[in-house]
Amino acid sequence: MKKILPSLILILALLLTLLTPLASAEKAAAAAAPAPTATPAPAETNGDGLTVPTITAKDVVLVDLDTGKMIYERNKDAKAYPASLTKMMTVLLAVQAVEAGSVKLTDKVAAYDDCRQGLTDDSSTADIVPGEVLTLEQLLYCALIASANEACNIIAEYVGGSISAFVDQMNAEAKKLGCTGTHFANPDGMPDDDHYTTAYDLYLIAREAMTHDLFATICNTQSYTVPGTNYSDARTLYNSNALISGKGTYGSGYIYDYAEGVKTGYTSAAGYCLVSTAEKNGIRLMCVVLGCPSQTRNDGSTRFCDFTDSISLYDWVFTNYKYYTVYSTDDLVTEVKVQYAPADNDTVNLRPAADVSVLVPSTVTKDAFGKTVTLYGDPVAPIDAGTALGEMTVTVNGQAAGTVKLLAAASVDLSEGQYMKEQLHGTFSRLWVKIVFWLLIFVILLYVSLVARYRMLRQKHLRDRRRAQAERAKAREREATERIFRRSPPPKMEYFTEDDMKKPAGPRLVPPGGVDKSQKDYFDEFFRKEEEGRKKKK
Repeated sequence: MKKILPSLILILALLLTLLTPLASAEKAAAAAAPAPTATPAPAETNGDGLTVPTITAKDVVLVDLDTGKMIYERNKDAKAYPASLTKMMTVLLAVQAVEAGSVKLTDKVAAYDDCRQGLTDDSSTADIVPGEVLTLEQLLYCALIASANEACNIIAEYVGGSISAFVDQMNAEAKKLGCTGTHFANPDGMPDDDHYTTAYDLYLIAREAMTHDLFATICNTQSYTVPGTNYSDARTLYNSNALISGKGTYGSGYIYDYAEGVKTGYTSAAGYCLVSTAEKNGIRLMCVVLGCPSQTRNDGSTRFCDFTDSISLYDWVFTNYKYYTVYSTDDLVTEVKVQYAPADNDTVNLRPAADVSVLVPSTVTKDAFGKTVTLYGDPVAPIDAGTALGEMTVTVNGQAAGTVKLLAAASVDLSEGQYMKEQLHGTFSRLWVKIVFWLLIFVILLYVSLVARYRMLRQKHLRDRRRAQAERAKAREREATERIFRRSPPPKMEYFTEDDMKKPAGPRLVPPGGVDKSQKDYFDEFFRKEEEGRKKKK
């Protein structure tokens, strides 16, 4: 056995000697082989075709405040937890109440007993204790600058009457602003499954809030000192937004000279969140980033990505975009015809109500712009200069980029002649008018034809009557003549000699038996008619 053991050891040593060159060869081969390269993720582009910088945020909205253009978005309608971004709505409602006169900034408000209920040990706070009295204005600064949760509860109780009633107001205001994916369960943003929103809805809330001077003033304040109270000495608050203040929670490494407001937020469920604005070279932006992580640097310090993501996006826009003035108020966009205007002045030029400036990539040229004109109906005289007659939508590469009203560049008077002409034309172009008109024409023609026929028949009747009367008269004459000649034959004519004619006239001869009266009447009537006939001929 003792002889076998050394032999086994010798054999193992020989095997190790043989395997060592093989291992060295594998290492050499591995060292000589090229290292595998990671396939880079495809570059992300926005709607304008520009490459977006790499950012960590889960949900993003980046908007041009002047035109409303969505420059970039990522999951803008995805459900997200807002954390302390909730406080924007809380302070907005309080500011609206101040503007409405229902409360005053100088109102003294005492912290109610359970104002800190539901707050965790790591909750952001201004160290307000139950029974402490502050003004409403001081509470607003505590809520927005120091992100104090207990301040939000006190504000909600005071302005809304109760926290539940105030939360109802928050949800009503969100709906009014057009938020479709938001529901609030509390005024401070503490975690709750029924407390959620979206990046786009937070943009809508922040955009409205920043139109109120008091809100904008508070959120842009770097530090604020709360005077001493009945429970505390004076305390100085520093804005938690590291873009505008280096003395807050997140340090001084994120100061951005072009930034203003608005609010930070963080919970483990929501991640690091930030709503901010920035302005440079006339470009005003609002950025919402949600669900950002924190990263540990090589030196052991923490990098908060909500600030770095926002700065990267701002720098990207300011470097790659510009405003292009497509139309000015002096430009004549189009000419339209005006009804009832004089024939020599029946058109009017339209101009933009304001300059049309569009935020576009710096590489865009004039050829990329187009327009669509929509009239509010056919223009009708009289028209005053400056009257809105339509609107124009400006497009960039076929995509709508902005809309502006179109105004009449000059006045147009009413022409009464043209008005009457148009009215008559319009009236007679209607179907029922045409039917009535032609029916009236038919009735008139029918009446004329009936009158003409009546006159023809009447004249024929009169001619027949006169003819009948003449025939009756002739019949009476014949009858009278026959009666005369039946009673007494005509006198016998005697011939006279020339000597007889020379004899002086003697007494008038009277037929034997005297003059017959009917015969006399016949001849008197006969000679009378003959005399009348001669007079008519003359």
